[in-house]
Amino acid sequence: MLLHQNIRGLNHKNYEFSNFKSTKPPQVLCYSEHHLKSYQLNNVLIQIYNLVAKFWRNTFKNGGVCIYTHDSIQFSSINVVHFCKVKDLEACDIKVHLPSYTFYIVVIHPVTLNIF
Repeated sequence: MLLHQNIRGLNHKNYEFSNFKSTKPPQVLCYSEHHLKSYQLNNVLIQIYNLVAKFWRNTFKNGGVCIYTHDSIQFSSINVVHFCKVKDLEACDIKVHLPSYTFYIVVIHPVTLNIF
């Protein structure tokens, strides 16, 4: 099971993680708008999950995307930073390896859409 949430600020959201204390918690957590710098995101610890992919803003506030996986998930990181442009398109990606198949999980946050 996968959960995606536009978290609008990941810091100090421990109350939201307490909802996962069910018999079958999500195996992958995907968050957009985590609002943290890289070093801050590395300090957000979610029990039984590992931070495995992230994109953050160096010079602007807010934004960012990240993926946490359950301890039991086997994955490979995929570098998609060359597709990202701060305040336009923010993304991160992993390749999940299961015994019977492999698939990709991509978190994309289109900040602005310039169609014309």
